[in-house]
Amino acid sequence: MYYRHNLDYSYPEKSDQHMLVLKRTRKIQLDESYPYMPKGAWFRVKRALVACLLHLIVFPITHLTHGLRIDGRENLKKHKAELKHGAITVSNHVFMWDYLCVLKAIRPHISYFPAWKPNFESSFSPFMRILGGMPIPEDDIHAMMSFKKGLDEVVESGRWLHVFAEGSLWYFYPDIRPLKLAVFQYAVKYQKPLIPISMSFRP
Repeated sequence: MYYRHNLDYSYPEKSDQHMLVLKRTRKIQLDESYPYMPKGAWFRVKRALVACLLHLIVFPITHLTHGLRIDGRENLKKHKAELKHGAITVSNHVFMWDYLCVLKAIRPHISYFPAWKPNFESSFSPFMRILGGMPIPEDDIHAMMSFKKGLDEVVESGRWLHVFAEGSLWYFYPDIRPLKLAVFQYAVKYQKPLIPISMSFRP
């Protein structure tokens, strides 16, 4: 990372501890029967419509609101053959809408992504599900096994998967925190390319 800001944030002691506070507007029950990997004809239609909105409206806006600049997209074209059957992307997690920046970087692909359960109990839930969000269950081994089966299906079927491997969002943190190993194990298990994405800042 090149630029270190002097923003007044107090970061947690544990590297995967959450800073984000969300207002919960609903409660979801995550068990072994929950559809962790959203799919179906109607889901695909909604996802196609969202993809159009992303390209026509959201991506241009990110340049205006965040000054987004992407370097390295030529690497995706260079390795197009290797990426034909899916890939796993990993990145740091540094602000609320950084996943949109990831999608801009890997376009036209729209990946699935595991995310913190409270995200799906907030007003963001419908949008996150359409984008492929998969809520991570808490304190239920059977639900976790079903969730992992959903991840297996995503990767094994050749779809793209994105993981914020630091485990939590830290606002505009300038360094890379320790990464969870599970995402790398998935890449090895299913022999999928793993694409690192790093978000950095400038004045």
